[in-house]
Amino acid sequence: MSGYAAASPEAPPAAVQEQLREGTLVEVTGLLKAQDLNGRRGVIVKPLNSDGRYGIWLLPTSPGSANAKTIRAAEKAVKADNLRVAESESEKAKRILPFLKMYKEEIVNQILGRARGLDVPVEEGGRPNTADDKPRVTPVTGETAKKSWRAGAEALAMLHLCGVNLENELKEESGVDNLYTDWLLCGASESETMRVVDGFAIKALDTIGIFDDAGDTFCDVAPLLKTVPGFAMLSKALDSQFQIEDSLTSGYNNFVTFGNGKDAEQLGKSIESNNTRFSRHSGPGSLKSKKALRESQGMFDEDDVS
Repeated sequence: MSGYAAASPEAPPAAVQEQLREGTLVEVTGLLKAQDLNGRRGVIVKPLNSDGRYGIWLLPTSPGSANAKTIRAAEKAVKADNLRVAESESEKAKRILPFLKMYKEEIVNQILGRARGLDVPVEEGGRPNTADDKPRVTPVTGETAKKSWRAGAEALAMLHLCGVNLENELKEESGVDNLYTDWLLCGASESETMRVVDGFAIKALDTIGIFDDAGDTFCDVAPLLKTVPGFAMLSKALDSQFQIEDSLTSGYNNFVTFGNGKDAEQLGKSIESNNTRFSRHSGPGSLKSKKALRESQGMFDEDDVS
């Protein structure tokens, strides 16, 4: 019918939209074209769009089996009529509970223990870090800490649900797009066996500025892992826990020490890196390096760095 605009998809009832919130575990049902997806479970990662569909992240068929192939094909757009909530609030709470201990003991306590081992001050309930501070760890206390613990546990549970093996051993810089073999762990001892949860702790300390006086960040999480639901949630939980910014998302930033452009590219060649981390900046860095970057922008252009 020419001259008439197509009708907008009818939005699902408000009660349905309230159930289908981001982070909700759902089951796909009633699809006629992609019938192979019926019965698959997923997590809502994007709200209702203008086409009347939710973005869902399909879960792998077995625990810990996420990989580059499954992650790239995980996100689908599905109508509300083809989704049903797959767990109750009590079932969700029961699923998350085991990860509370993991978050507190394997990540939070590890950050505190490593900081003390390096003679870095731990100031419980202290003021937030600034770019002018020497390295210091300032965990929150009381109800704020409990809220952060719950958020951290929910984030770890989400990563696990999406197929990440949190106990898996890590390898550095293989050049392969992989969850476990494309990390930078410059603050770890070569004799240590590092797991995913250990890598999170090391990265948070790196962002605080523990490993470099200039404030550069030398650690980085595998880029593929950063795309998995739960990762950004965990970074925000740690931001709240330790009163910092971009705890896990700060990326690798060697601007202050090594410059950029040719200097960074040469550094990459010197350690036989197969990826592009060392020829670009993969994140904003610590508070100190962010400040240095801002100050430098008024002093010279990138092309002037040799």
